[in-house]
Amino acid sequence: MAKRHWARCCVPGCSRGALQREQSRPLSVFRVPRDAASRELWERRLELTPGSLRADSQLCELHFEPSQIRRDYVHLIGGKEVRIPRGRAALLPGALPLAPPHGEEHPDPKRPGDELSSINEHVDKLSALHLPSKYWSCIRCHNLEGAVFATSSFNPATTDLVTEKMVVVRWAPNEKQEALVCETFVHGRRLGDVIVGDLCAVQRALCVLDALQLCAGVGSVEYVLEQLGGRLTAHLEHSLVAHGDTYFSHSCVATVEAVGASCASCKLARKAVLTKKSALLRKNFLVSYVDSSAETK
Repeated sequence: MAKRHWARCCVPGCSRGALQREQSRPLSVFRVPRDAASRELWERRLELTPGSLRADSQLCELHFEPSQIRRDYVHLIGGKEVRIPRGRAALLPGALPLAPPHGEEHPDPKRPGDELSSINEHVDKLSALHLPSKYWSCIRCHNLEGAVFATSSFNPATTDLVTEKMVVVRWAPNEKQEALVCETFVHGRRLGDVIVGDLCAVQRALCVLDALQLCAGVGSVEYVLEQLGGRLTAHLEHSLVAHGDTYFSHSCVATVEAVGASCASCKLARKAVLTKKSALLRKNFLVSYVDSSAETK
């Protein structure tokens, strides 16, 4: 039996990993570009949250023009064009995904008949968006013509609310009155912004950000300071940054593949902390040994 091809498209609301067929043919999927600059261009075309496309993400063929997909090997034999089907479809060089259509009706599954408003309606409609989970909040600020969507954690030691994922939504500049700007932050680190055409795209951006797994960091502030005898070294002061009660590397990429994992930069920073801890232990041991030797004499 021929192997089934599963179209695991990373675009929110698309395949959801289900087996899709079009005209009795499985849909083809294509990996996103490996270089970060090209992935950012694809994210802007698809109006996705910055950083949502990873090197192993893939899109199904429904997000590309048919003319951008190569399905056959083409040869000239005896002056005639001969086409041989490819075993696997491929994108033509320079192919770009289609921009998502705007103005479509997307009813809220929890509130039937309540359609998402377009951006030319009152800004209060932002607060009516259906949030990805109960841990998301919509915050209206007196100095912002828009809204802030965020997840947060409570720090009992300082009684502070610490933002984890945050999207600041505001109206685009005057020359683009029909658009909204979504600016994304993770652990206080700005990932970037994207201009979207309607509130449907804002909701998609929130869903994409909600699905991202966040870096666990180097360790808690208490843990790191305990390893280092109560204070950071001069080198670690420049290479670590605290957000809430956790230290992160200055080079932290913010997102990871697995729940509870740390990115490569934070792992290296944690290794540097433990290396410094070992050096301090050796130094303290030598000092104690010298002192004890002096006392015995």
